Amino acid sequence: MVLAITLPMMGFTSEDARELADKLEQINSYPNILSHVKDESTRRRLREAGRKLSISMEAPGDTLHRIMKTPIQLSMAQVGIETHAFEILSQNDGTFLTCEELAQRANVDPVLMKRFLRYYESLGMVSQPSDSEYCANHVTKALASKSGWSGINYFYKTVSPALMAFPEFLRQNSFMNPTDAAHCPWNFGRQNSKPFFPWIQDQPEHFNYFLSWMKVQRVGLPIFLDVLDFAKEFAQGATDSTVLFVDIGGAMGHQSIALKNRIPQVPGRIILQEQASIISEVQTNPMPGFEGIETQVHDFFTPQPIKGDNISSYVTTSIYINRPIGARVYYLRNILHDWPSSKCRDILENIKPAMTKESVILIDEMVLSERGVPWRAAQLDITMLACFAGLERSRADWKALLDDVGLRLVKIWQYTEECEDCAIVAALP
Repeated sequence: MVLAITLPMMGFTSEDARELADKLEQINSYPNILSHVKDESTRRRLREAGRKLSISMEAPGDTLHRIMKTPIQLSMAQVGIETHAFEILSQNDGTFLTCEELAQRANVDPVLMKRFLRYYESLGMVSQPSDSEYCANHVTKALASKSGWSGINYFYKTVSPALMAFPEFLRQNSFMNPTDAAHCPWNFGRQNSKPFFPWIQDQPEHFNYFLSWMKVQRVGLPIFLDVLDFAKEFAQGATDSTVLFVDIGGAMGHQSIALKNRIPQVPGRIILQEQASIISEVQTNPMPGFEGIETQVHDFFTPQPIKGDNISSYVTTSIYINRPIGARVYYLRNILHDWPSSKCRDILENIKPAMTKESVILIDEMVLSERGVPWRAAQLDITMLACFAGLERSRADWKALLDDVGLRLVKIWQYTEECEDCAIVAALP
């Protein structure tokens, strides 16, 4: 199908608008017509153009209904996951189910299921090819995926109380920017004084949602190694005893595994540092490809042990090692955005004394533009604020933070447009 869309530079008329609407409807009548577009930059341009066009066409009432009823989407997505409705439809890919068939399989009242499906179809969460039949589309499949299960559960059950408490917290605190992880909307929403991380480690259900989401949230997306030649930049002259990569607070070791797989021919050691509970989980249920990566229990609010002194660590094969080492790269991925600047200074100051002239701190975080920040990045900034009193930072923010602790900003590589993810290299002066 070939579409010719020519818009006048001036004087866009009602007839022009009708012609454009006809062409857009023609595109939408073939839901897979754009599936062949693989270039992510082009896909993003199409998504953003469509989103902004939709917003620009809203009447005031449309805008109010879209914004004030947004919480319904998360609640209804949670319902679809808990009833397995999305999963059942996705498992029957290519075939249609009636409301009654789906209700029976999901063990839901058919009258209630009809109301669910009406809502899901209205927002494109399922497709309805006939009056009485329903089927999965790409949105249904996303919600039925492991990422969907993890993300929706995590945000609905764990994060949303902090977001809902946000306005009242700000009112009671004179609309001052939160800077204390023990006094932020998270605590207000949960009615407790524990910061997020100590709280969640005592809550097995929520901890499982958190870890599950961390495992899958970036599957298939670009990573820092896509723009940064690690071997060239940081591994020159490395030997088997060289510590190449210290993955500080690296959760289950996703980035350590990615680095090992990307440069298998380069000698050197990769060490994952995490709190005891997560290291225990890593050792019990390691991710595929974790073999040969060392683990070490470490709290990044204490001095960094990987330096020129002897350190004790072990690999997953339980071979005990004790060697004098230093590190080429101290890696922090999505750590500093969890904390206000005062705590970030503490984290960096605990690493700085361990560094040598060959060492760098590689910070894998967003670097926000001064205007036109992508919506996903802006949403994450508000989530960090509500749950941690943390923040996403601009280039000026990063430079100021590094200057405060006597570190030098060397270079920034951007590797996604969608969230403005970057690899930020900092070194000693």
